[in-house]
Amino acid sequence: MLPAKNRLNRGQIKEIMVRGRSFFSDHLTFRYAPLGTGQLSGFAVVVAAKWAKKANERNKIKRLIKVVLRNLLPQVKAGWGGVIFLKKSLTPVTLRGLETEVKQLIYQTPLFYK
Repeated sequence: MLPAKNRLNRGQIKEIMVRGRSFFSDHLTFRYAPLGTGQLSGFAVVVAAKWAKKANERNKIKRLIKVVLRNLLPQVKAGWGGVIFLKKSLTPVTLRGLETEVKQLIYQTPLFYK
């Protein structure tokens, strides 16, 4: 789980959807935007019902992505928000592959301390 202070609320997610920039990989879409000065960085993970019909399957994928995000939090600049969407794809995704894709997407953005 992400700490509560690093989670986005619905209003912040909508703002990121309107103003944010996007990066894409084979299985993920990452959308990010600045939240404002003085705020901590926050993240949200969205897995659509068309990806997995059962909620417990969607929640499992969300938890796996959030573990990767939690490990990356110390390296992320403050004041940014990001939303990760899982794409429906024909190729199966593994935990290692998912972890690699999340890291690659975040490393491409200005959110990450280099």
